[in-house]
Amino acid sequence: MDRPIQETSFIRDFNGKGRHTTTLRQLFIMKSGVLIIDNSGLWKVGIGTVSDGIAETFPDILERTTGCQFSDCRHAQEPGCAVQEAVKCGTLSSFLLENYHLHVRDLAFEQEKAEIELVRSERKRWKGITKLAKEISKRKGDFLST
Repeated sequence: MDRPIQETSFIRDFNGKGRHTTTLRQLFIMKSGVLIIDNSGLWKVGIGTVSDGIAETFPDILERTTGCQFSDCRHAQEPGCAVQEAVKCGTLSSFLLENYHLHVRDLAFEQEKAEIELVRSERKRWKGITKLAKEISKRKGDFLST
């Protein structure tokens, strides 16, 4: 049945964007099998900073890592890489390995962003503590001079 399911707003001509008008969470299953989630207020879904997902998503790759010559092998161009060898032999898909590398890079980026935010937050916290200490010191000085 091809009919409108939700009320929508117009799309602006000058930038091709519209305004979010839905207020309910809803899962749509398209005829092609594609799933679309409409979740009001959710702007972006990211990989997060949990590396357990990599292990669950790429078990075929992680099983082979024990055969790598180096414990810190990135499975790119290192000699003695069991994962690269599996791709060469055809027992592991090169597409799967490319996807693995993409997710590892995304995870590293998200972790770096989280660490930067943590440093920024700590700096802001200490700035507040220093400001408070200066105010206390000033008040103490004012009290002693009277």
